[in-house]
Parts: sequence; structure tokens; C-alpha cells
Amino acid sequence: MSTTSSSSSHDGGGDFQQPSHSRRRFNSAAWPEPFLEALATQIAIDAALSFGRLAAAPALSNIFQVCRTWRRVSHSDLLWQTLTRRIWQRHHLLHPSWHDEYIYRHRTSRNFRSRRYIYTTLNFPPPNDNNNNNNNETLSCRRLALSDYHLAAGFSDGSVRLFHLPTRLHVSTFHPHQRNHFGPFSRAVSGIFFTDSRLVFSSLDGDIHVVSVHAPGAPRRAHLGDVVTDGVLVDFTGSNRWWIGLYAGVPNRAFHVRNSNTEELVFVGGTLTDADAVLGWHLLIDLSEHVGRIRITNDEMAVGFTRSRLIVFDVCRTWRRVSHSDLLWQTLTRRIWQRHHLLHPSWHDEYIYRHRTSRNFRSRRYIYTTLNFPPPNDNNNNNNNETLSCRRLALSDYHLAAGFSDGSVRLFHLPTRLHVSTFHPHQRNHFGPFSRAVSGIFFTDSRLVFSSLDGDIHVVSVHAPGAPRRAHLGDVVTDGVLVDFTGSNRWWIGLYAGVPNRAFHVRNSNTEELVFVGGTLTDADAVLGWHLLIDLSEHVGRIRITNDEIAVGFTRSRLIVFDVRSQIILGEEEFTRPINVGTTDAYDKALMFVNTRGVANLWQVDSLQEICRFMARGGLLGCINGGYSFVFTGGGVRGWELDHGEYLYILRERIRDATAMVADERYAAVSTSDNNIHLWDFGHQL
Repeated sequence: MSTTSSSSSHDGGGDFQQPSHSRRRFNSAAWPEPFLEALATQIAIDAALSFGRLAAAPALSNIFQVCRTWRRVSHSDLLWQTLTRRIWQRHHLLHPSWHDEYIYRHRTSRNFRSRRYIYTTLNFPPPNDNNNNNNNETLSCRRLALSDYHLAAGFSDGSVRLFHLPTRLHVSTFHPHQRNHFGPFSRAVSGIFFTDSRLVFSSLDGDIHVVSVHAPGAPRRAHLGDVVTDGVLVDFTGSNRWWIGLYAGVPNRAFHVRNSNTEELVFVGGTLTDADAVLGWHLLIDLSEHVGRIRITNDEMAVGFTRSRLIVFDVCRTWRRVSHSDLLWQTLTRRIWQRHHLLHPSWHDEYIYRHRTSRNFRSRRYIYTTLNFPPPNDNNNNNNNETLSCRRLALSDYHLAAGFSDGSVRLFHLPTRLHVSTFHPHQRNHFGPFSRAVSGIFFTDSRLVFSSLDGDIHVVSVHAPGAPRRAHLGDVVTDGVLVDFTGSNRWWIGLYAGVPNRAFHVRNSNTEELVFVGGTLTDADAVLGWHLLIDLSEHVGRIRITNDEIAVGFTRSRLIVFDVRSQIILGEEEFTRPINVGTTDAYDKALMFVNTRGVANLWQVDSLQEICRFMARGGLLGCINGGYSFVFTGGGVRGWELDHGEYLYILRERIRDATAMVADERYAAVSTSDNNIHLWDFGHQL
């Protein structure tokens, strides 16, 4: 962060702004009009800098009286637009022309000087006790903000009241999302400002909320504050490009700068408030002190104050220089979006694409498609299944794979939505009508790997599809039934049921050698495991692997988390109420399950601590990606966000009973009992 203690002098004129070379010049005129416009602009700005903004108009009047050519310049709306922007800092019109806008701003400024005004008091409804959980004896207004048409007032209970200035009427009252309190005033509004179309406000506990001004509704929490890590958010301001918070209570974390478009944190640091840490914490119980103040100018210069210090820094220049680092965007893309290779020209483009795609997930913007595929070939389908059923789905950047009850796998090319190939497993003796049914399927960098209930594992190249190679011949008698199967570029993990103490089989994906066998997770479900060979209606167990090489195994009564490399158990949980195994999933650092009462739980993978919970009654199948959860409930797919369990929507398309579902950072896919594969593409096209 760069700082400065000097300021530009207002005693002299500014730098001369030469006329635009693209403007048309009138050869018959003694003084070319573009030159006169530039000259008039410079004289007006110099007058404003030297004698105040009101001095610009008399200076212009003197210029326009010189001759007819110079008066003609006064009719140029481009001139008045430039002057209005440079002198009055106005960048959009409220009046019919820029000339009218300039005159209005000039006259309004004279009214300030001469004390001419209309006085009004604004009335608003009393606080609603249901939303005001503080025990404050008196509701106190803590912050005010103005725009062209609105005034916003932020109060000690966290509420914000919006007024329409032309009518002086109260429009709406916004309340922050509920959360635990860190003191009677932890929800008190600590900052509030308008952008072009939004009202943004913060509270002392660090929460930041956003609401549309043009269509007021419930505010959206853009950031969940962490008082313990960051301290108390004592002041907050912003512009159309940046949000800046001033914190007190934790050393070296005074300034938090966010990009207003992506809402992502781009900088944390600064010591401005380190000496006022105690005062910062004291605000949570007593609002009588002013600890610090942060402001941002039109030139994107931030100014921070405390009672003993002042600091000025250039937000725009500092962050623009940092934003050009592709290494920065590579790191952010890997850490936030779990992307380790490029699909776009640069890591900056990749990050923007991932961010916008995630916003599409939140706002339900997608392209819907159904994938069609050839009917099964009876020569390859030796099961006596009355109906071919899709049992597993997997996604990569360019492909979707669907595994069926006859053991076949169909590969689709996502950009074209076309069926590419169908793979069949090697022939062998059957141990039941569904022993060949696909029980797991996943992509690595260049391969598609799939398994069947009888324990067979097959591998096929994605780039040059051919006949699959059998990497392992299953042994049902020794190992049991392979009820689920997953993997990564380093490991393959199978979950077996039917034989005691052999629940997990871990293989090295490069050598395909078995490196571990053990575990009792499915011992209680041995009968259910064997039953899958004749009836696919049950979900016995589920196994997932995260980006950190942590494996998560589920059954209806237990959950276990272990490190794949060391096979050390990191956590284990026995459920007091059974869960629906079909709704279980794990992705990155979160896992999900829905119990038989319809309560969906989101837990952290490493600690098994609860992130949030929500109601998903009737949920039979579910999946998650990095930010959202999808659950199939009676004819529709519903979506929630993962941070707080906020219900978002139901996808518009009604579908039949789901048999498998999957989601990644771009797509969601569901197979149904009518042998359709439904694909929702949330990808943002750059």
C-alpha cells in the first residue's frame, strides 16, 4: 500500500488540455472552435481551482463576450459536459442538457453560500420488535448516505431506512440477516453508501449487505463478518469500483479492500487503528465513541482517520498494478475455484469466467438441454432388465459420462451435446442380474475409469475412444460387492459391502496396484450390499475424495473421513437418525447429507463441524459443487447456497424420478427413470 503526505496545489492553474484531434475544425473561422472549447475549459477549471467553483461561471461569461465565434462555443454541449464533470464531479444527467446541468449545479452551490434552502423532517415507522433483538433503550441513527433521489439512514439495531427525496416519503426498511451477537450493538450499522443501482451497508460485526435501490427486497449478505479474525468494522465506504472497510481490534488488519463487482477481497493490511484496538472492541457495548473514519474520493484516493493519525493511499493505482499479475490470478483461481489448468487465454480471464459462472448458479441463469443416445444393443446387454437405468453420472470440462445398469457407459461431448461413444465391459460370469451394473465412474486428466458391482474396473482413453481395458478383475466372494467407486489422478477408492473388515480398497492410479484394504464402515450393511446384485432400488454406501486427498465414506448410519495417503482416520460420526445415502456428497472442504426427516446438513470435511443446515423434505438424491447444493425432491431439483443454507430456487424444468445426479462448477446433470439425461449449463460465455 502506497501512502502520500503531499497534496496538489490549488494556487495555480491546471495543465492545459489540448483540443481533440478528432474534432472537426471550421477553416473559415479565425479561431477554430475545438481550440476555443479547450481554452474555455482550461480557463474555467483554473478559475475554479484558484477562487472556488462559483468563479468558473463568471470566467466563462467573460470569454463568451469576446466575439460571435466565441459565443458560438457556448452552445457546445460537449464543453458543458466536460466542465460539469471537472468542476461539479457530475457524470450523468438529471436535466435535459449538460448546459442545464451546469447551471443547476452552479445555482445550487450559490444557495449553499447564501443559506437558501427548504427544511423538512423525515418521518419513519417505529422499529419492529421482532426484528430488533437488541436491548437498546433508544434506537439511534448511526450513519446517513445520499444519492440523487434517495436518503438512507442506518440504525443501531442494524436496520436501514430508505427515503425518497423528491417526495420525502419513507420507502422501505431493510434488516440484516440474523446471526449470533458479539455484544448489544454488534449489529449496529457502521457504514452505508450508494452505487449506481445498489445500497451497500455494513455492521460492526463485519457483515456486509447489498440491496437493489430500484426494486427493494430483502438484502443479500455479500460477506459474513468474522470479528475474531478481523476485529470490529468501525467504518465502511465505497464507490462503483471499490469497497473499503476500516477495522479496529486486531493488529495489521486495519484496511479491507474489496472489488465491488466481484465482491472479492483484494487486500488486507495496515496499522492505522492498532493503537485503538480497545476502543474498537468497546463499540460492541457502547456507541458513544468515534474510533475511526474512512472516505474515498472521486479520484479513488482513500483517506483514513483516527484520533491520532491520518493516512492517504491511492486505491486505484495500487490495485491496478497488482491486478496485472497473472500469478496472482492463477493463485486465486486455484485457491478459490479449485482450477489447476486453463480453459481461457489467461488466469485473469479464467477467474472472471469462474466468478460469473458461479453468479449464474445463484441467479438461476442457464441453458437447459436433454441428451439423447442410441438404445441399448441387445447383443451387448445380456441382463434380463426390463428397463435400462442410468446409475452414475460424471462430468469433466468437455465430457459427460453416464453409466447404466447393463454395465455400459455412454460418453457425450458437452460443447456439442452429442453422443460420442458407448463402452461395454468385458464379458464374464454373472453373480446376479445386476452384477454388471455400473457402480462408479470418474474422469482423470486423460482417462475415463468405471467400475461395476462385481468389482471389475475398466479404463478407456477419452481422447481416442476405443474398447475399454479391464484394469482389475473383481472377486465378489473375497471382497464383497463394489457399491461405490471414485478416484483422482493419484488414487482409486472402492467402497465394498458384504465381507467384514474390507470396506475400503485403495489403489494407486498410476500403477493400478492395491495399496490398502480394510475398514468396517459397511459391515452392518452386508445384506444390503449382496441384495444390490438383484435389486438396485437401495443406496448402500457412498465414497468421495476431495481435492486435498481426503476420503469421505457414508452409509445410512455412519460417516468416516480418512487421509488417503496415510489411511489415518480423521473423523467418524454415528448418526442417531438414519440418512438417505443417495443425498450424500463431498466437494472440496464440505460434505452434505439429508436425514430421513428431511434435514440437510452441511459439514466441514476436516473437522466435521456444521456449516449450516436447511430443510430438504422428500430429498432422495443430492449433490454439491463449490458453492451450491442441489437436491431432487418430487419432480424438481431445488438449489441452496452452501455458506448459510439459503434456499435459492427450483429449476424450472419438471422431471421424472431421478436415478443419478452430479454437479461441478459449470454444469448440473440428472438422469431420470424415463432414460433422459437432463443437463443445465450455467457457464458464462466470455
